[in-house]
Amino acid sequence: REHFTQLNEQEKEAETSNVVWPCTLDIIHVFNSKAPVILGVKVTGGQLRIGTPLVAFIQGKEMGKIVSIEKNGKSIDSAALNEEVAIRLDNTTSTQMGRHVSVGDSLCSLLSRQSIDVMKKYFRTDLSREEWLLVVKIKGLLGIP
Repeated sequence: REHFTQLNEQEKEAETSNVVWPCTLDIIHVFNSKAPVILGVKVTGGQLRIGTPLVAFIQGKEMGKIVSIEKNGKSIDSAALNEEVAIRLDNTTSTQMGRHVSVGDSLCSLLSRQSIDVMKKYFRTDLSREEWLLVVKIKGLLGIP
């Protein structure tokens, strides 16, 4: 039994990089519109984490992955519901701030069928009921089967 638990933990650790945690954000400020894109955002759902790929809700434009998160000038690893933070994106996409996406637009984590399956298998208990409902909402918005 202990061996099984240890194996499961190793598998979970190996899959951590494939997890995309569910979150929704509102853009409240644009600090830098060109690479590196730096935005002021408010977390409106879930939890924001470094490494999360983002997509604009309405426009369906990929924004890139979160490289860093700052609050009050200090680097942090994650931001919770209703927190206002600055994020820096790797922005390897062609999405342009001000042209495709601007202040007031909503962003969400770019979930995939694979990331949802990994969450279900290894991280089921790590997400709250609200976060699972957010997964369902984002899944619908992005048209994930």
